[in-house]
Amino acid sequence: MKIAFIVESCLTGVGSHVCIICNNLAKNHEVHLLYSSARADASFQKELLHFSNIGVRLQEIQMSRNINLVSDWKTIQAISNYMRENGPFDIIHCHSSKAGVTGRIASILNGMSHKTLYTPNGLATLSTEAVGFKALLIWLAELLLGYLACQKVIAVSQDEQAYMLKTFKFNSNKVKVIENGISLPRPSHPRQVIRQELGIPDDALVFGFTGRLTYQKNPELLLKAFHNLNHPQSYLLFVGTGELLDSLKQTTNPRVIFTGERTDVPNLLNVFDVFVLPSRYEGLSLSAMEAMAASLPIICTRTFGACDLVIEGVNGFIVESENVTELVDVMRKLATSSPLRQSMSRASKLRFEEIFSADRMMQSLNKLYTSLSTIQI
Repeated sequence: MKIAFIVESCLTGVGSHVCIICNNLAKNHEVHLLYSSARADASFQKELLHFSNIGVRLQEIQMSRNINLVSDWKTIQAISNYMRENGPFDIIHCHSSKAGVTGRIASILNGMSHKTLYTPNGLATLSTEAVGFKALLIWLAELLLGYLACQKVIAVSQDEQAYMLKTFKFNSNKVKVIENGISLPRPSHPRQVIRQELGIPDDALVFGFTGRLTYQKNPELLLKAFHNLNHPQSYLLFVGTGELLDSLKQTTNPRVIFTGERTDVPNLLNVFDVFVLPSRYEGLSLSAMEAMAASLPIICTRTFGACDLVIEGVNGFIVESENVTELVDVMRKLATSSPLRQSMSRASKLRFEEIFSADRMMQSLNKLYTSLSTIQI
């Protein structure tokens, strides 16, 4: 098959998800990747070098996260021109909101909307950052393009599917649930070596977060909870970068550590004892999946996909978003009980292997791609 992927956000999460799919498909299919470098982290840039060596056809597209009708139309034209010059494609798969809008409009212009899929990876309509006319515009785009410009919308959790069916009144056949899947490499360095590098004692208890330090991820909640925890043997490790990094680093607590952007996430996860995801909204967190693959207890807020990731009291805890008291309580439970951490660690690894492996995700995607590639109009 000839498959084109279009993605705007090339950061940890969406970018990693697209890279996993491209790596798996490149062996047997002709894969084209249209991407924006405006929001691409070091891991994604590294993958681009790898893709060029395995035959993935790469095309950088100027694409901005912000809504701008002039620049967005230029993006649509660039994608449309690429489709016309390199198509037709058996499948066009758009990832994230901006690529979902521009890519699906381009597919209409090229008569390929019946071959188009869209994975929001966290719907923009969930964001409380968008208000007024901007929020209305986003809602209309998701509604109209969902009906007119794609064959299927892929939800990454049952919660996300239910939200789409209720909010946009899509037919149940329109929205297909395929949970994200990952493959986590083994750590390349022992736990003690990385702890020594970071200045963390071997006997310390480490709460950790990996991902973008942004409004969506709400790292301020975790920092406040850690300050209120008052557990002298505990450390808090933030792995990642983002617009909130500088303000977060104003903390004077020496047991709060910021690594910045790292490409050796398995090594950092191996340092953690508990993973915490304090997000305001999510689709289905790849960072939390990586933590599960690394056998970590999970604390997350009640966002879409939380119940897919965590069985309450079995492999972690789910707390209400913005509830710092509740977050402190479950952090204290895990900080003070080694048997509980060990039990949840085993349960996380088992749940990951049952549901969130890359092999399982690729089986579902391949089946969907094959069924869509045969559609004729």
